[in-house]
Amino acid sequence: MNEHFTQAQKIHVVETMWQVAYSDAHLDAHENHLISKIAGLLHVMHGEYIGAKMRAREAAGPA
Repeated sequence: MNEHFTQAQKIHVVETMWQVAYSDAHLDAHENHLISKIAGLLHVMHGEYIGAKMRAREAAGPA
């Protein structure tokens, strides 16, 4: 993925993972850790990671 995806595509992957994590209105510590780890492996910067998380949480609506 690092060789073939643009940075925007990698951020989209992380944001999509956050959407899945928020889909049950409960963020598990394991989900948080896994997404954080994958974002690091994809070289998604911390600010981009947080932005993706916030967008997904906002799209999920009130818990």
